[in-house]
Amino acid sequence: MSGPPRPRRPQIPLTLLTGALGAGKTTLLNRLLADPAWSNTAVVINEVGAVAVTGAPVENANDDIVSLSGGCVCCTARGELVEALERLLRGFDNGRLERLDRVVVETTGSADPTAIVSLIARHPYLSLRFRLDGIAAVVDAANADSLAGDEQRIKVALADRVIWRRADGAADCVVRDAIRTLNPAAVILDISDSQVARTLTGIFDPPESSAGILAWLGHEAFSARPQVAGAGLRAWALARHDGMSKNRLLGFLDRLAIDHGANIIHFKGIVADPESSHQPHLVHGIGGLFSPPRALAAWPSDDRRTRFAMIGRDLDLRAVERLIDGFIGNPALDTPDLDALVANPLAIPGFRAR
Repeated sequence: MSGPPRPRRPQIPLTLLTGALGAGKTTLLNRLLADPAWSNTAVVINEVGAVAVTGAPVENANDDIVSLSGGCVCCTARGELVEALERLLRGFDNGRLERLDRVVVETTGSADPTAIVSLIARHPYLSLRFRLDGIAAVVDAANADSLAGDEQRIKVALADRVIWRRADGAADCVVRDAIRTLNPAAVILDISDSQVARTLTGIFDPPESSAGILAWLGHEAFSARPQVAGAGLRAWALARHDGMSKNRLLGFLDRLAIDHGANIIHFKGIVADPESSHQPHLVHGIGGLFSPPRALAAWPSDDRRTRFAMIGRDLDLRAVERLIDGFIGNPALDTPDLDALVANPLAIPGFRAR
């Protein structure tokens, strides 16, 4: 006779640390691990080679999991990242790791953060045990490679926080302007700031306070005119006085992912619900992956417009705007209305947005 089901463990927050080779990721990582707020943190270094974490003596080692005296754990991902994360979970579940409060994945300089996010989000087990807590990108103002090439620019465009190492010269202004063009709403932190560790927790999900929600959304930092950052990257915002019911919003996100997911880097929004005028929905997406809309208890400000802010690569902004207007119910002339948008071969049988 089986007993009652065991309660599900709370999801473990996972932070992705990215940036160009030599930008200062390991310097930042050592600073984080020295802060008591990051005790009981596991670090997965997703590259071949020696673990470059210092500042804490090794207490014991077993199967590539190295426990450090500060309550941190390092796991070198010599193989697949999935295997490394599964090893950590096994160590936690069987008691070899007494606590596991957070995981940081430090990527290689050439790794695509979007692919890592997708890998974890689509994995049937890892997606239950981990939740993405944020993406932090490290930029060295004195290192030209920190923002050179599409790979590094996309890392900054994806980031919730950009941590930079200043050069104390004209390069600082150039780099800061480049960061703002790539990601207008990103919080820029100084790598030498003693509080940097405290500002890198809880960055993916917006806080409950109205001010925190508005800061997370960052809509006001974007311009209605696309900000062009080269390499086909654009940051852009849109506002509408009308909204979508939850069913329409879900249909919109599905269609957005199908039609434009490959070109979307970062997408955030607050959407009015005509069926519940006092409770808008927050939406968030990275690449073609969108979190379920989150209903707020109330609007965070007197501005009750539907607002979207997005960063894309070779993204047809006019097509996205027409899609939004179609699902809102205000299509422009000679553009598809809602019936045309949902009546397509890829639509779910029986589904119809209300």
